[in-house]
Amino acid sequence: LQNSRKFCFTSSLFDKRFRRCNNVLNLDRSGRFISDITKERMKNGKITIKEIDRIFEPSKSELEKIQHPLSKGFVGVIVSLEGALVDAEVLYGYTWAVFASDIGLEAPNPIEVRDIIGLDFSGSILALGWNLDNKRLPYYEKRFFDIMKIMIDKVPFVRRPGSKELIQNIIQEKDKITVVTMLPRELATKLLRITEIAKIFEENNINPECLILPEQSSAGIVSGHTVFGQLMIRCCSIMEKPSIMTLLIDSNRRNILLAKRMGISCIALKGNAANVQYLRSADQVIDTLNAVKMKDIYKLVKKALKQEEGPDQQTAPSAVLNIVKLKPVSSAYSDDDKPPRDTFADEMGSDQL
Repeated sequence: LQNSRKFCFTSSLFDKRFRRCNNVLNLDRSGRFISDITKERMKNGKITIKEIDRIFEPSKSELEKIQHPLSKGFVGVIVSLEGALVDAEVLYGYTWAVFASDIGLEAPNPIEVRDIIGLDFSGSILALGWNLDNKRLPYYEKRFFDIMKIMIDKVPFVRRPGSKELIQNIIQEKDKITVVTMLPRELATKLLRITEIAKIFEENNINPECLILPEQSSAGIVSGHTVFGQLMIRCCSIMEKPSIMTLLIDSNRRNILLAKRMGISCIALKGNAANVQYLRSADQVIDTLNAVKMKDIYKLVKKALKQEEGPDQQTAPSAVLNIVKLKPVSSAYSDDDKPPRDTFADEMGSDQL
């Protein structure tokens, strides 16, 4: 017994050696091995969401703990800066008006501006239907953000109600959080400082890497993923969460639809939507961030986990719900004269706003 005492570690010393061992072996917080090449791909977003899901797939014991009614701290929450935390409609409106005037085009109307807030620059140009030279897009993008740097000190923008409480609740519950934005770092950090959101992160020692921005060049984007899709992959990588244990809070209908296709649960904020029907692909639609409760976030993620298990692994009530046959709905049209169904319009809503 006396000899064995020499090999007893204090908890702090053991933790330090364990962390050091994990760093040498390239292990994450759960003890999974991740190679240096994979880490670099995850950092740059040059990896697919399926690989992320495979790397951070929860074990059976972890799933059992998550399904406990009192479980918490297992979700990775992605919050859009301009789509949820900050009301930047006036800032974007003036910036687009000045930019359109510079290149000799008609300024977009307020409905069009609200619809493209949260999109990358090339995606915004495509949504507006502007025919610009692709080779000059980098120049146009730089010009656009140069105008925004001037406008940010001249036009008002405010923090959305409930944003501070939402961030504090996520941190208190010990869940992971990342803030995603399409703005350059200089503009994004300035928005965070002016709205005092940065102060909340600094008080809680949140890593600055949790602010996820697009790369300067999109040449490294994995085939099949847009700029926003790459940001979602980087968010999951930093939070070390699979897509099914991740939730996005945004108000842009295109971003929400893309996140849903990647397997991420979504809460839609009505703020920038011209029609609530455009947000029906989200799991939940809210009026303000004050309506977001942590129990609702856990409920949505647990529901997604249950659906992934399949009816055979679900509890009896859930399995029954999945196999209930809906009654046929009578239609005024016959089979011969039914109008064709526009699936794109049904899913996305009309782009002619």
